[in-house]
Parts: sequence; structure tokens; C-alpha cells
Amino acid sequence: SISAGIGTKDPDNGEDELTWVIGLQWSDVFYPGNTLGVATGVATTSGWYEVSGGNDVHDMSYEAWYDIAVSDHISVTPGLFLIEQSGDDMLGALVKTTFTF
Repeated sequence: SISAGIGTKDPDNGEDELTWVIGLQWSDVFYPGNTLGVATGVATTSGWYEVSGGNDVHDMSYEAWYDIAVSDHISVTPGLFLIEQSGDDMLGALVKTTFTF
């Protein structure tokens, strides 16, 4: 599946700035019931900034995840994310566990 979104608000200063995200997700990857996904977009916490020479540059964020169906009611989703922020990149990881009843 393909997902996309746009926004127009910077949460830090309330100014209208265009943000966007696009994501791709594939079902039954490597094993039935498991899902692989990737996404990219403008990092909404920092927005746009101007570099020398007058060129506008925007901070980007990237993420990837793999949802593992442990059973009909339990899934574990490891994920990685990268936020490029004015040369001060942030890399992180997480593991989400979901229980449904």
C-alpha cells in the first residue's frame, strides 16, 4: 500500500510551513502475516532553514519497520529511524509490542 500526507503548520513557532510524508508497506514479506514498511518526509520538528548562498534546505526523516505476527493476537515491530537535522543527524531504534483482544 501507499500512504501520503501533507501539513502546513510548524509546531515550534506556529508559522505555516509545508511538510509532507510518503510511506510504502508490503504484506506477507518473508512469511505470511508479516509486514515490511518504509517512509520518508520532512521532519516536522525543524521545518525549513536557509543555508549560505540563499538556497532553502529542509530536514528529512526516514524510517523502516518490520511487523512480525507472533500469533493471532500478538505482534512485535522493530523499527529504525533517521532524522537529518542541519548536520546533526539523529539515529534511533525501537521495538513495539502489540496485544489485541
